[in-house]
Amino acid sequence: MKNIVFIGLPGSGKSVLGKMTASALKMEFIDMDSLIEKKAGMTISAVFENFGEKYFRDIESGVASDLSLSFGKVIASGGGTLLREENVKALKKNGILVFLDRNPNVIAANIKHMKRPLLSNDPAKIFALSQSRRNLYLDSADLVFPNNGPLKEDFGKLIKKISKIAESRSFSVIGDPISHSLSPLIHNTVFGVLNIFANYRLCHVLSKNLKTFTQSAAYSLKGFNVTIPHKRDILPLLDVVDEKALLCGAVNTVVIKKSKLFGYNTDILGLVNSLKNCEGAAQKNVIIFGTGGAAIGAAFATAMEKAGKITILGRNIKSADEIKTKIQSVYDAPVFAKDMQFLSEAAHEADIFINATPLGMAGFADDFTSFDFLKNLPKRALVYDLVYNPAQTSLLKEASALGLNVKNGLDMLVYQALAADELFLETELDIHFLYKVVKETLSKNQNA
Repeated sequence: MKNIVFIGLPGSGKSVLGKMTASALKMEFIDMDSLIEKKAGMTISAVFENFGEKYFRDIESGVASDLSLSFGKVIASGGGTLLREENVKALKKNGILVFLDRNPNVIAANIKHMKRPLLSNDPAKIFALSQSRRNLYLDSADLVFPNNGPLKEDFGKLIKKISKIAESRSFSVIGDPISHSLSPLIHNTVFGVLNIFANYRLCHVLSKNLKTFTQSAAYSLKGFNVTIPHKRDILPLLDVVDEKALLCGAVNTVVIKKSKLFGYNTDILGLVNSLKNCEGAAQKNVIIFGTGGAAIGAAFATAMEKAGKITILGRNIKSADEIKTKIQSVYDAPVFAKDMQFLSEAAHEADIFINATPLGMAGFADDFTSFDFLKNLPKRALVYDLVYNPAQTSLLKEASALGLNVKNGLDMLVYQALAADELFLETELDIHFLYKVVKETLSKNQNA
């Protein structure tokens, strides 16, 4: 279960309600102020008196960071804990933030009975704190609970609401880079349309932290998607891998059940459905540029669609040859593996050119060094860039200028996301309807 973190002004009842909630849900209660005192080796009043507020806030941030690694705790935060954005992110990582919205007049009436270093010498300061912090609490909170009167009746309602949110389904997408991703907008739109209580977030994961992430995700998420550069490296970290994903050697969707991680590849179906919105790949000569996880999915998708010829081009001919071998172990397809230096030559007979690398992607430094090969493509050819951000990559701009047909990876992204949602939610979805809704949402977002 996620942590439950009470936030609010000093004197709003975080410790009292925290202990009551921990008792009701049989969870461990943690008071951040107590942990800070333990770390500092002195009372909070002494910390403020001897070292000042910044020193206190630094210790507080360290405690918040430590708590971000825990699960199943009820935490009473300090009144100013959320003043630092890093603390908000840390506490939200595995926690539900409950804002105790207590009227400052009620707090002021009881200040004389409290030990509050920021308020004891100036009780009126609570009103200034309320004015400066209330919006921060509201923006950060997952649940707002007015705490101004007797608790007996309201507390039961609070526990029910907390339990519902705590048991909600959380999902994410991991990658490096990841800030460009539209996945949260797509999945959260689907959850909203289906009236499903779930949330989907970005998660920046470096390769060196992939193992740590998967260990944490097993207990904090219901599933996650995988993008560059982890689609291959994630395989040995999973408990079960679907047969198609195993054949591909690439996973882009992970479903978590009873802390076990199940890997799937929905990129294949995503590209198949996307190509159907064009002329399809049947009997077409296809060039796949790249040898990573996306290229493997593209090779399987075009082989499934009975492409006339598939040529895989990579800097590492060994990797291209491995993909060729995988495809031919399943499909009776004419597949060829070649070095990238043959790109211009292969382009002469290509009906579809698929860029399955991150070249030109937002947040990725490298791009194509030359677009001369585009001049060799037949005028009827389709240039399909699996990159979707920016919508018009340099590759697509150059191809358009030559009068070639172009398509970015947005359709594939949407279709693979909907296939992933069917796995996440364990139900069949109306893909045609949801595709339209998602594309409309993405269009509005781009025009905003």
